[in-house]
Amino acid sequence: MKHRDRKDPKIAPLQDEVDYFFRNELCDEALMGVQLTRIALTPDRKIMTVYYLPPEELKGEMVEEKIEDLRPILADRVFPILERRPEIRFKWDRGAENQRRVEELLKEIQEEDS
Repeated sequence: MKHRDRKDPKIAPLQDEVDYFFRNELCDEALMGVQLTRIALTPDRKIMTVYYLPPEELKGEMVEEKIEDLRPILADRVFPILERRPEIRFKWDRGAENQRRVEELLKEIQEEDS
């Protein structure tokens, strides 16, 4: 996330912590393969937005419902970094999803040209 003035120095450690959780400790099979794409933090650090991208095969409301269950876990995980428990919000990263689709289409075009 880019702020007008400067990037919050807490973003990188938050990103690392949440990414580690998603890659190594997420035990819910319904969420396996969900990728963290970025984190945004309000200037007062009260709200942290986690942008995510599920694998192609996991689209739908079930992913959205399951990921919401992670709010208290992530609030606890980031407490040592922020010295507070922020309100956690999750947003499906539609931009990353569109980028993934464009890359797939380009790959298909390249394969056809080969």
